[in-house]
Amino acid sequence: MKKLGWAKGKFDLVINLYTSFGYFKTDKENKEALYELVRAVKPGGYLVIQTINRDCLLKVFRPFQWEENSRYSSIAGREYDSKTHYIESYNIFLDKKSGQGESSYNRIRLYSMAEMKRLLKSAGLMNLKVLGNFKGDRPNKYSSFHLVYIGKKPKK
Repeated sequence: MKKLGWAKGKFDLVINLYTSFGYFKTDKENKEALYELVRAVKPGGYLVIQTINRDCLLKVFRPFQWEENSRYSSIAGREYDSKTHYIESYNIFLDKKSGQGESSYNRIRLYSMAEMKRLLKSAGLMNLKVLGNFKGDRPNKYSSFHLVYIGKKPKK
């Protein structure tokens, strides 16, 4: 994502879905990745990014979660840093039938709607539109879990 020089101005539409943005270690690196995505868009083209809405997630945030069904058990431990806005998640999954387990870890930068809009504007996008979901509903700060941002790259 941070090295898309080969794609400069090649695409009418660049799409980044399912919260695939914000996984770099620093805000600077995330910003560089966004700028590369915008650079890959042709003048007059569009960038679409879908992210988790920080304000909505924090409203329902649980640092620990246990889930179980007839086949699997899982436990998740999460920590949110209000200074850096990164969330870390540790997950363990157990297949009850086989006894096999897996663990995973991820860390992601969470953005508020206002923060993401500023970031997209700073990357040179205009005519920003924010959708509350893939259906196109109006965004709500506290109830739209996944926001979809659509920005247009200006023509030269």
